[in-house]
Order: sequence, then C-alpha cells, then structure tokens
Amino acid sequence: MFLWIVMALLTAAASLAVLAPLYRRGAGGPANPALDIYRDQLGELDRDVERGLVGQSEAGAARTEIARRLLRADEAAATPVAPVAGWPYRLAMFAAIVAVPVAAIGLYLFLGSPEIPDMPLAARLTAPPEQQDIAA
Repeated sequence: MFLWIVMALLTAAASLAVLAPLYRRGAGGPANPALDIYRDQLGELDRDVERGLVGQSEAGAARTEIARRLLRADEAAATPVAPVAGWPYRLAMFAAIVAVPVAAIGLYLFLGSPEIPDMPLAARLTAPPEQQDIAA
C-alpha cells in the first residue's frame, strides 16, 4: 500500500510540474528584452559620439530612430496579453491532470508485474547453482 501512496504523490508532483507553466503563462511574464536592447543602443551611441566615431548629425538621426523603436516596443509591452483560454488549454490541463497518470498506471499494469512477489538478492544468491538464473 505504501508503494501506491508514494506513486500517487510522485504522479501529483509530476502533474504539478507540468501545470505550473500553464498557470504562469498568462501572468506577467518577463520584461521585454527589446527595451533593454534599445536602451543599450542609446548608451553605445553616446559613447561613440564622445570618442568621435559618429558625427553629431548622424548621432541625432540614429538617436531619433532608436527612440522611435524604443517607444514602439514600450507600447507593445504595455498592451495586456489575454490569458489563454478555450478548449486547447482545457484539453492540455485535462491531459496533464488525468490522462497522463491514467495512461501511466494502465501501462504499468499491462507491462509491469505488480502481482509477482519480491525476490531478494540474498535469497537468489543462496539458491543452488542449478536453480539460479544465468541472466541474474
């Protein structure tokens, strides 16, 4: 009985490991990396101007373009993402919660041998050589 309780707990833990990303998908998410890239580009452009690698007029045009892209990326990041819903989402949750554990138990009962008693190593090794299994 203890084995079945441990197997049920491991199955529940595996199901939760699959479900956790499904729940976190609609919530927040990481910051937009494009914003960091454009801010770094602005900083790099300022350093290039200080070293004299880029002229003031070219720097102004590049700064305007980077700022435009930064604003566009910021607006896209501010747009709320609708949480995933519908039948594909529910089907994935059903598969993670019910179908995977049921399939695993069914496969174990079909391929495994839960009714065979334990065969301790000491008892197998003390048996007469003619009764021992060569593969063991």
